Amino acid sequence: RPINWASRFIEIKGIQRLMEVASEVPECHTETSMELTTLTKSFVAACLARVYENMYYERARQDYLTNIDDFIKSKLITPDTESKIRVVVALTVLLNGPLEVGNYIMGKDGVMEMILAMADSDDVVQQKLVCECIVASITKLDKAQFIVSKGVSILKKLYEVKDEAIRIR
Repeated sequence: RPINWASRFIEIKGIQRLMEVASEVPECHTETSMELTTLTKSFVAACLARVYENMYYERARQDYLTNIDDFIKSKLITPDTESKIRVVVALTVLLNGPLEVGNYIMGKDGVMEMILAMADSDDVVQQKLVCECIVASITKLDKAQFIVSKGVSILKKLYEVKDEAIRIR
């Protein structure tokens, strides 16, 4: 009899807990923020990828995607900027972990538009985090072409920002 640890992990809401860690934004530190190390996001990305790799059946993969969708929707229900930032940070982690899942979320209606609108803001934190997300998303040529066609002017604007951290990204 198989152990099905990954399916059990989803049943106990482990994906949501990992996504909460994935969406933590050190730049937006509050009383309820978690303490993160420089490797936390990498570990979470690896864990998310490992769980996804162990979804052997289409139904199991669908359950995984539903959990990710539910997390993203729960953040986007509130219109505040911090929630959008948390979605972008979580998406970056997904793109560094289970790439297929990150690309799935990136392709959802309104996600790319939200990212490009955040890049067009004057908020340095948003610009920095969006740059990281865009860099993580262009690992495949077809995704890079999509981003270039949608937001080359915004990317150029970000490159011209005075903040060195954003220009480097």
